[in-house]
Amino acid sequence: VYYSSSEDFGGFQFSVEGVSVVGASGGVAEDSGFTVNVGGMTILGFSFDGSVIPEGTGLLTFIETTDGSSNGCLTDVIISSPDAEDMNFEIDNCNIITIEGGYDEPIYGCTDLEACNYNENADVDDSSCTYPDIGFNCIGECVIEEDCNGICGGTAEFDCTGECDGESVIDECGVCDGEGFITCSNGLETCDYDECPIELQYFTELPEQTGVTNLVVISNDLGLEPGDEIGLYDSNGLLNSGDCSNQTGEILVGAGVYNGDQLEIVASGSLDFCDISGGAQMPGYILGNAIEIKIWSNQLDYVYSPNELQFSVGDGTWGNSLTFISLLDGYIYGCSNPDAANYDPNADLDDLSCYFNTSLEITLNPNYVNNVSYNLWHHDMVPEMFFGDYESIVVSDYHSNYYIPDLGVNSFESVGVDYNNGYLYFHNHPENLNIQIDGFTFSNSPTITLYPNVLNNVAYHLNHNSSVEDHFADVPVLLIADDLGNFYVPSLDINTIDSNGGMIPGKGYYVFIYGDNSINFDYNFSAPLLAKTEISVNEELYFNPTKTGISIPIKLNFGEEFNLNKFSEFGIFLEDNLVGSIKINQFENDYESKIWLDNETYSMKDIFNESVVKFIKSNIVLKGKHARDDNIIHVSHSTLDDFPVIVAEIDKITNSDVISENMEYTINQAYPNPFNPKTSIEYTLNINSDISIIIYDINGNKVIEKPKEFKPSGSYKFTWDAGNMPSGIYFLSMYINNISHTSKLVLMK
Repeated sequence: VYYSSSEDFGGFQFSVEGVSVVGASGGVAEDSGFTVNVGGMTILGFSFDGSVIPEGTGLLTFIETTDGSSNGCLTDVIISSPDAEDMNFEIDNCNIITIEGGYDEPIYGCTDLEACNYNENADVDDSSCTYPDIGFNCIGECVIEEDCNGICGGTAEFDCTGECDGESVIDECGVCDGEGFITCSNGLETCDYDECPIELQYFTELPEQTGVTNLVVISNDLGLEPGDEIGLYDSNGLLNSGDCSNQTGEILVGAGVYNGDQLEIVASGSLDFCDISGGAQMPGYILGNAIEIKIWSNQLDYVYSPNELQFSVGDGTWGNSLTFISLLDGYIYGCSNPDAANYDPNADLDDLSCYFNTSLEITLNPNYVNNVSYNLWHHDMVPEMFFGDYESIVVSDYHSNYYIPDLGVNSFESVGVDYNNGYLYFHNHPENLNIQIDGFTFSNSPTITLYPNVLNNVAYHLNHNSSVEDHFADVPVLLIADDLGNFYVPSLDINTIDSNGGMIPGKGYYVFIYGDNSINFDYNFSAPLLAKTEISVNEELYFNPTKTGISIPIKLNFGEEFNLNKFSEFGIFLEDNLVGSIKINQFENDYESKIWLDNETYSMKDIFNESVVKFIKSNIVLKGKHARDDNIIHVSHSTLDDFPVIVAEIDKITNSDVISENMEYTINQAYPNPFNPKTSIEYTLNINSDISIIIYDINGNKVIEKPKEFKPSGSYKFTWDAGNMPSGIYFLSMYINNISHTSKLVLMK
């Protein structure tokens, strides 16, 4: 049953002839919350809450018949208004109820007579009206005046010079494109320079005329304003008057007020008649001394020196009858950025000298040679500000200077701290030391001198990580190293610095160059940021040497017949001490690593010591950990002379090359219980061993340390009670006979 109504209605009733009705549902009646009941042949629709069927058209309700027939017709129809009054209706086609004349569909469109798309048939405005641009009709014709550029309704006008839309205007003095009022030195505003007083306001302490003169003509100036004053000085002129005391110092000998034209100043020279009886001296410039100029800005009440002087007549010294200055640069140069630490509100032009407040945070590892540098500077480059005042700390440089507060040693006091140098920090605190240094950014890249035939320790000046190749590609570098065991050796295509994050703010870098000449070097401050490589933590690392901050590069070349698939790691030993490791993960033929040297015996300079390198090469032992069992395999090798890198070649494994030894211990995996903060790690020692245990947090800070102790062979269990520790990731390192085993622990609470 359909309906079409021009008004809302509140109920309906009808019968159906020709069919047997069993139900009624759906349609607008159901959507409007009506209850529709069927009683015999009669259908009744009403609302308990006063809802209405809205005006419009649609399916009123759906009648279900016993046999599915739709041939019935509506009879006995009653339509009620919301006020329970009868409404007029008609029945069309047996199943359509037209109420109060039916619903007229609205015609939507633009109803504004002024619009370009007015629709005379529309009775409902749909906000679609369009209008012509200002000054145009609906067919694009201009109906108002055009400006001097031919733009309809435009605002461009001819300026006082006759240029359309020009910027020239008549100033306060009636001059087209003039400069307006002139401010005289006494503050008077006038249109004529001649109306300005010529009396000096600032440079007034002039000596009496002596008759000795030097005319100074300034014909071309930059940056001066009318009313500014020029003062001529001799920084070592004669000061005393009427005696022979021969006092010298800075003296004003001439001055003038700038009025926009060429400035001519007569300077007064000194007299000396002390070589005759009763003679005396009179103040003024002294022949041959340099001419010095100062400028007083009338508007700013500020004194400064010109940035540049060019002499076309005279040599720039006093004593010439005529000195002609063809250029005086009177602009005030300085930092014009209000956010800078050295902002100069008087600056006319920015000289790129701005620097800003900044800070540098440095983490110092214990018992480690930390190579540190600064990407900032301070007005007071004193050791106390940069090195701190910590107990048990030693700071040194490569010029034999030391800073040891505990012993009162401070040889940096006389030389200060150089932001171009790297500095070596060493301390034996149980935890890392975190220091913060405050200072200023560099406005320009400082120049570093790299010396030949020595190991330079230099600073890194950028505020972000960047590629070592971006800075040193044009420098004859033999080797660059950091304190993390990373190296850059271009001749051997080694660059573990960039593969491990690049050059890092706060790190110092050891640099050795080719040749016999020093090189002036500065960093490329526009070098792009180098994203730090994601370095995974070896959770089950067998060979884990002690890092010392002192290392020498080593490269392992595996022959094509060497089966790397048999190995998961290689350990590098000097005699019986584990000093390096290589994790096999990509099965390549070449691997680069480092040998960690004892920092109480060696320094980075020793990697260029022939006897030290020879000792290391002759005592290197390589051991490989079998990938599928617990065997450690001794691997024979040969070393090559490829300065400055130790190269070990391993051709292949033969039965005579391999000696297997049992693992000295086994460690079971630790599984923290989220409902119990106590974690147990079980391990077995196959031989008598020295063992120590350290647990680190995700930032590398020690949270617990069990000192080294001797244990006989057997099975043991270590329990860590983490009840007072926050949730997070921790790393447990067990050191067994100086070999480290590291596991990751995830603590959840």
